[in-house]
Amino acid sequence: MTGIRENWLKDRERWMLWIPVLLGAGAAAYLTAGQEPLPWIGGAIGSLAFATALLLRNRDETFAATLMAIALFAIGFQLAASRSESVAGPVLERPTGAVEVIGVLRELEARGARTRLTLSVDRMEGRFQGPVPKLVRITIAGGSVGELGIGDTFSIRAILRPPGRATHPDGFDFRRWAWFHRLGGTGYAIGAPQILAVSGGVSMGSILHEVRVGIAERVRAAIPGEPGDIAVAVITGDRGGLAEESLEAMRDSGLAHLLAISGLHLGLVATTIFFLVRMLFALSETMALHYPIKKWAAGAALLGSFLYLLISGGTVPTQRAFIMTGLVLLAVMTDRQAISMRLVAVAATLVILLRPESVIGPGFQMSFAAVVALVAVYEAHGPRFRSAFEGLGHVAGPVRYGIGVLTTTLIATLATMPFVWHHFGRVATLGALSNLVAVPLMAFLIMPMALIGVIAMPFGLEGPFLAIMGWGIERVLWIAKTIAAWDAAHVSFPTLSGTAVAAIALGGLWMALWHERWRGYGVIPILFGFLLFPAQPLPDILVSESGRLIALRQQDGGYSFSTIRRENFVRDSWADSYAIEKEAQSQGAWPGTDGRCDPFGCTVTRDGMNVAITWDPRSLPADCRRSDILIAAFPVRRQTCSGPERVIDFFTLRRGGAHSVVLTDNGFLVQMVDPPGRSRPWAQDPWADVPWAVPDDPGYWEE
Repeated sequence: MTGIRENWLKDRERWMLWIPVLLGAGAAAYLTAGQEPLPWIGGAIGSLAFATALLLRNRDETFAATLMAIALFAIGFQLAASRSESVAGPVLERPTGAVEVIGVLRELEARGARTRLTLSVDRMEGRFQGPVPKLVRITIAGGSVGELGIGDTFSIRAILRPPGRATHPDGFDFRRWAWFHRLGGTGYAIGAPQILAVSGGVSMGSILHEVRVGIAERVRAAIPGEPGDIAVAVITGDRGGLAEESLEAMRDSGLAHLLAISGLHLGLVATTIFFLVRMLFALSETMALHYPIKKWAAGAALLGSFLYLLISGGTVPTQRAFIMTGLVLLAVMTDRQAISMRLVAVAATLVILLRPESVIGPGFQMSFAAVVALVAVYEAHGPRFRSAFEGLGHVAGPVRYGIGVLTTTLIATLATMPFVWHHFGRVATLGALSNLVAVPLMAFLIMPMALIGVIAMPFGLEGPFLAIMGWGIERVLWIAKTIAAWDAAHVSFPTLSGTAVAAIALGGLWMALWHERWRGYGVIPILFGFLLFPAQPLPDILVSESGRLIALRQQDGGYSFSTIRRENFVRDSWADSYAIEKEAQSQGAWPGTDGRCDPFGCTVTRDGMNVAITWDPRSLPADCRRSDILIAAFPVRRQTCSGPERVIDFFTLRRGGAHSVVLTDNGFLVQMVDPPGRSRPWAQDPWADVPWAVPDDPGYWEE
């Protein structure tokens, strides 16, 4: 313990780097809790711990620091709770019939043949019950919105539903995402929008929308085809025109990050503006010698980055990237070290204060994981890296750059891999190779030409610059498709659990944020996190919320599906989470070698357990008598079916959502999306009014 205390005290100047870690951990604890806590609990514990730490700071520094850590965790918890309360709004309770929605258009996104409208609802007319949401999102398939513009009041006939639940237990919870985006319902149009009133005033939103649309039209005119769609995505953030095949290739080759406007894009825009402005001022000897042109260039880069933020749509990931880029430029303007771990901590703290819900999202986790790892490595080995090329003469610069890009890519890939694995279940094994070629194209050709092309648009001179940009994008697409076609380009795994990725993140932060020798202890939680992966039991049975799609795990580890003609989104989500390759998504193997089917349903015998899957109520007498687990998409009453240990039927699925079943030597483990007792603002407990027949078994009740 003495050695740990010595390291702890020697690393005193690094303590503040843990502020965003503790705040983020508290926010994540609130966001993933099963029950809604008391609204004041985080603030109360945080205030008490903080006050006690201040009182004891001169008596017992270690204990005071521990109390301060507790206070920061509690404050992060309270930040997320307060944010949840601040965005609260009415949400649809159940799907509607055909309704007339009247409201004001807030966002308009073209997505290939579809158009997605987000509108502030004034009123709804038609068949629905419950509160009217303030914000809904409606998709128009294959239709035109005509002259509809941002800020216009219009009506549209649509069918709406509440934000959807996760497709499987521990899956992505769209309801939580929608809650923090104030989205109270989604749906699809069954008629064309009718404009009731054109926006009378000029708003910032409408101006920016027109600017984005104008830029997109000019870019597509100069760069035809798919490269033009990618150029529009890079400049304006509109990815609606991208082909699914190209998106898949970019993901498999590890280049998908080039399409999402993030720190890379904002950094390249800021860097290009900084060097262009500084070079322009340096042409004057008087300016160069007597004025702070470096600070002026940083100010111009900050302004340009802000304009890029506005033009690109100002999404949360882009806001996060702007905060980081802005802090770097402010450091240059105030003669501070531009890139340091302290600056990263300040940026992360600001993001958590503004958007605490982002800490459990892939964007926050992956961007800060990459930045923290890069800064930590270059803080420790940067001088040694620079001095290693001193004897190479004129080729030192290019060699250093090439090895630097490769090293940076490897570090960023390794740092983000656990989070990619956790969220997407797919790792681009050749990402370092593809980025080694594609990132220089992005840095020296595509983004500079994009910036100069946009600046030249008011003068009608953008053509040559955008043509060069298009050539660069064609090369990037070729790289992505070539590498993605290789068998070794990517590997799919069942997604890493939240506990495992949290342990790995803790170990990585421990090694990155401390300087003393005890940083090596971070290997322990990293190894623990990876060792948890083989212990994760894969579900033997998956049942969709509707009960119409069921997947059975086969003896070879693959899955067979009850149907491949419906619920494609759910099936794709299961495939991503449990590493089910597309060629294995077959109905032909259903129900597998240990099962048999008849016109009424199927039975599967595995590990001594009998599972009955029934499509027809006429099979219930036999199934209820012989099965241990009964799965039915229709209602099953307790009085008529008392034999099975667990019934998963229409009522269970309607209340609990999708189910997973793990068969074990000692029985089985059933999980559902919404188990009894779980209640959050975005997901009220659907079991609260159930008159339980068997309290510990949510599969039975009197109906």
